[in-house]
Amino acid sequence: GAILAKGGDLAGQLQHATDPGKRIGALIATLSLDGQQAVPLLRLALKDPDDEVRLLAYALLNRKEKAVEARMREQHALTAGDVPERFFLRHKALAHDYWELAHLGDPHGEALVSLCGRAHEHVQAALKLRPQDGGLQFLAGQILLVQMQFDAASEAFVAAQRCGIDACQSAAMLAEIAFRRQRYA
Repeated sequence: GAILAKGGDLAGQLQHATDPGKRIGALIATLSLDGQQAVPLLRLALKDPDDEVRLLAYALLNRKEKAVEARMREQHALTAGDVPERFFLRHKALAHDYWELAHLGDPHGEALVSLCGRAHEHVQAALKLRPQDGGLQFLAGQILLVQMQFDAASEAFVAAQRCGIDACQSAAMLAEIAFRRQRYA
């Protein structure tokens, strides 16, 4: 709750503060947020009328992207795995990293499609080794939802719930699928 409130406070500062210094302070405060909360705020700041605010937002997005890419290089450098557990962990980490990288860039377009495709490949490889991983099932559903594969996404969210993911999380995603299919009941 407190982190979400902080993100909302920062969004308010970015949108309504007349002093560019306060908007820059709000951007710096995004460093304490995870990527999922920080990225929309940084994208919002890319549209700021002040050059310094826009440049800082770009730099912070770039920094997040470079950190993800460095983690990915480390994972690719590891041997593909003499040990199944290491192989599983490598694919799981790469799936999450590709997913995060997809959300750091343009939320639409070819890069999103490509990065989601790579994330899905790694999710599938990890799920072959551990199909009962609810987090991976949920990630698979999110990726399939972006790819507009609604039936497969629904199946993945139901599987995630069977594997222990909170029913509220799955229900929210299944509701989004129903909405996109224009099934409003």
